[in-house]
Amino acid sequence: MDNMCIVFGCEQMDFFDKISVIIILNRLYQRCLHLKRRDAPLLNTTFRTFHRVPISLKSHRYSPGSRLKPAMLRSASLLYVTGGRGRLLVDGNAHSLRPDLCVKLGAPATIELEADDKSELCIDFVQYRTMSIQCDGERLQAAWLEREADGFAAPLRSPSHMTALLSKLRTAMKDRSQEPSDRKQAVLCEMLDWVNEHEESRDAVSESLQRTIDYMNDHFAESIPLAALAGMAGLTPSSYCRAFKQAMGMTPGTYLTQIRLDLAKTMLAEPRSKLKEVAEWIGFQDELYFSRLFKKWEGIPPTVYMKKYEKKIAVVSGHLLQDHLLSLGVKPSAASGFPTFYRNASGFPSYLQDRLAATMPINSEKTVSSRDILRLSPDLILKTEFPDNPNDVEWLGANNTVIIDAHNSWDRYLMDVAVSIGKEPEAEKVVRDVKKTEKWGRKRLESIAKDGKWTIVRLLAGDCRMYGRSGHALSDLFYRDLGFRPDDGLEFVSYAGNALERLAALDPSNLLLIWSEPADIASFSEQPLWQRLKAVREKKVFCPDSKQWDPWGPIGRQYMIREMTKYFRSIG
Repeated sequence: MDNMCIVFGCEQMDFFDKISVIIILNRLYQRCLHLKRRDAPLLNTTFRTFHRVPISLKSHRYSPGSRLKPAMLRSASLLYVTGGRGRLLVDGNAHSLRPDLCVKLGAPATIELEADDKSELCIDFVQYRTMSIQCDGERLQAAWLEREADGFAAPLRSPSHMTALLSKLRTAMKDRSQEPSDRKQAVLCEMLDWVNEHEESRDAVSESLQRTIDYMNDHFAESIPLAALAGMAGLTPSSYCRAFKQAMGMTPGTYLTQIRLDLAKTMLAEPRSKLKEVAEWIGFQDELYFSRLFKKWEGIPPTVYMKKYEKKIAVVSGHLLQDHLLSLGVKPSAASGFPTFYRNASGFPSYLQDRLAATMPINSEKTVSSRDILRLSPDLILKTEFPDNPNDVEWLGANNTVIIDAHNSWDRYLMDVAVSIGKEPEAEKVVRDVKKTEKWGRKRLESIAKDGKWTIVRLLAGDCRMYGRSGHALSDLFYRDLGFRPDDGLEFVSYAGNALERLAALDPSNLLLIWSEPADIASFSEQPLWQRLKAVREKKVFCPDSKQWDPWGPIGRQYMIREMTKYFRSIG
């Protein structure tokens, strides 16, 4: 390669690109040697070749109904639809997007992208540049092509092969060393060659047959008679089926079913998907028939398929946010437990035990490290601040973590959780259901609630907590929602600690002891101030087994209402 003049015809060509050109030239020279043309200098050889360099590989997800503003595409690209449906406009020409469709885009071009109203559109987008390398016998020129040939759109016969190529390219592009640089260019070339084969096979499909394919892709949810498709192609039904199978490798009915089930899989992977709605939208009025067909094709029922795409959510909270998740139809993969308080191995309350059978308990009676939770590889972590577990720098910087602010009402927690997982409509239904249970409990406790005024107390070792009439999930449930009348001196919010003297001054007529251990009750019962209370003297101290009662979660709140109703009606 002595006395060679190399002209780089592009200011944007960086050092690594120039090195790549020299490497390619060396390979050409080695090829000449292999052909025993040692006496023929490379510069006496006239040739032109193209060197394709991948620029980027990105995955994009567009929410249902979203639209991408017109954008100028300056590099040639491959757009591969991995899920969903939509529409692509290229310089005003429309392409219907569907799963496993690959669109090869020339440049420059103006593109617009629209996602279908019913499903999320998922695409992988590969951009690349083409370098022209030309030798005219005297000098070598290397320059980027300013224009790339117009593209095409074609369905891929083997989506798994495209997925494997994209995975190989993604891995190679993460490594900046020279060897992976060669590898990523080789993978891109393999990908382009494979996609170009589909262009050739697509060209072999007659225009009339292609019309029926496009029609099925646009009207997949309708009942499409075979005779109508055959008429569209100008063939008899039997001739049409033979021609279709020869071109596509399957019958028209199988092709239509594949379109429907590919879309169904995309929709079922969505967090808010419902089986009945998915079946109806893709053209099946019978949900049971759709489920049987799905299992026949995919090997598993659609309900099992949906579970594969559920997010792995970890809960680190003192307020049992797993209760809120379960009420929204989501089972966490790991959640806070309090084994000492609930006196069981998991630390979950009894009414959640069965529902959380597959959930890993996190002992939250001690400090929980974000590093330990991240080792579980959750997609989302819901974190609240509670004793020995502040929202410190470690947690604020943890990946995929949503910090839930402190609230004094259960439904505010529910809405925060719902927003974090996109379940707001479901949360509204949960609130309505809990309100119905509250009305049910209020009606059954009406006679007891009218019997004087009430004060709520929790006794702990060395501490008497007295609850105000509002500002706490327990107080709001007992007084506001179930209709018990608070004593006049409870005009504060939440609770007051070390309040035995304050309680004695109030001297309530009815006393409800909540979440109190027998040993602590016995200890306070020996104190003179306690013994002089009117409720104690008149035996109006009510002490239900309330260990499992939790007014902070929708499931726990309804459980508490039912248990409280049973308790008061049993003694009334």
